[in-house]
Amino acid sequence: MRDIVHLNIAHFAATVEQAAQPALRRCPIIVSLQSRGRSFVYDVSAEAWLNGVDRGISLSAARRRLPKAVVVPARPAIYRRAAQSLYRLAGEFSPLVEPAPRGHLFLDITGMYSLYGASVDLAARLKRECRSRLGLDPGIGLASSKLVSKVATRVVKPFGFASVPGGSETGFLGPQPVTLLPGVGDALSHRMTALGIVTLGDLSLLPDDLAMAAFGRPGMRFRDFARGIDGTPVTGRGMHELPVKVIKEFASDSSDLEELEIHLHGLIEEAGFRLRQRNLTACRVRLFLGYTDSVSVARQTTLRDGENADSELFQVARSLLRQTFSRRVRVRKLGLKLSRLNVSTRQLELFTPPRNAKIDSLQWAVDKIKRRFGMRSIVPAFTLAAPPAAYLS
Repeated sequence: MRDIVHLNIAHFAATVEQAAQPALRRCPIIVSLQSRGRSFVYDVSAEAWLNGVDRGISLSAARRRLPKAVVVPARPAIYRRAAQSLYRLAGEFSPLVEPAPRGHLFLDITGMYSLYGASVDLAARLKRECRSRLGLDPGIGLASSKLVSKVATRVVKPFGFASVPGGSETGFLGPQPVTLLPGVGDALSHRMTALGIVTLGDLSLLPDDLAMAAFGRPGMRFRDFARGIDGTPVTGRGMHELPVKVIKEFASDSSDLEELEIHLHGLIEEAGFRLRQRNLTACRVRLFLGYTDSVSVARQTTLRDGENADSELFQVARSLLRQTFSRRVRVRKLGLKLSRLNVSTRQLELFTPPRNAKIDSLQWAVDKIKRRFGMRSIVPAFTLAAPPAAYLS
């Protein structure tokens, strides 16, 4: 029986701002980001969220909903430093710590009772240390698996503490709504509701054939999750292995595919440069579009061999863009996520293909120029038609 802790700093960016500026505590605050004249909500505090303001909407709409909110500019560098401090603190309690974006961490504390006592006491101490040393009050979930501990933090969000003893997973999960299950978005939850599946208890009762018929290949996996079955290990990966994610919010919505490809190349340049600086390659590329009517569409592909060269990543991402851009609606937001990261160890070959050697040599030269003179010091000629972009991790 494992003991897994999920630590979640709800509304991470806004919570960090409140910790850095005590005058903002218990005030509804909106963390905004400006991109070429258009401002949108990057994050909100718990107080603002409870008043109907959420991430991703325009700043003007957020102000209309909550005129008394305090607006502060986003500072991604500070949020990254806060995430690193949180990771180091968690490492004092377990050698297996798996970070995730936006203030999430998993810790495997199995067998740590000889140092810290009972697992529930260790988890409570971790919560106290976060609050006293970092000024961040996390939600904590303790369970026998990553999945159940994550659902537990969603149940007690934003600042609660939940412990689910081994053997009681089904009793805990049964009455919870299916929307709390990781991976169940709006579209899937609507389909489940139409089928009469409202709680995780309803989902857990599906036999194999019905789960497959209703939800395809992932059906049995979701059914097993609803039963609390999850053997996924805490990987113990470092902060440097977190996925690279960049987003472009357009100053004016666009339906021009050529213009979208230009902006996509800018995203690739930013994300690829970060990968190469960390000596990593990506095996999964995910692209998502945010349309003017608030509909979001995403596609992804998995590469057999990891890649980090801009030219190769762009070919993959451009193919995803052409598959995704299928609606006759203008696009407001374009995002790219590179995940399944591995250390770059290109296989040495007796006869290196000339094309690969040329790509590597050219990429190295371009990166050297960018490190010395800045990201916009050298760009492909076809991207000069687009204005400089503001990218956000």
